[in-house]
Amino acid sequence: MAGWISPVLLVNGAVMGVWQYTQQRKNIDLRVEPFSPLGAEIEALVAAEAEHIGRFFGSPTQLTYGRVDFGKSEAAAED
Repeated sequence: MAGWISPVLLVNGAVMGVWQYTQQRKNIDLRVEPFSPLGAEIEALVAAEAEHIGRFFGSPTQLTYGRVDFGKSEAAAED
């Protein structure tokens, strides 16, 4: 049996959202889709983790909140 695995926003053992990144020419676009409002404290922690991802890739990170769509390829988006 196959399944779909998505990167999750995990806070104190609870899944609070999903996220995805796209590597651009000069930066990393990181999009987070929370399942409910996160609050300022958790948003600050998410921003810190986004910076860690940027350091890992050696690029600045652009963090946005919104819908994450794992099923749509970039080629399909151009059609």
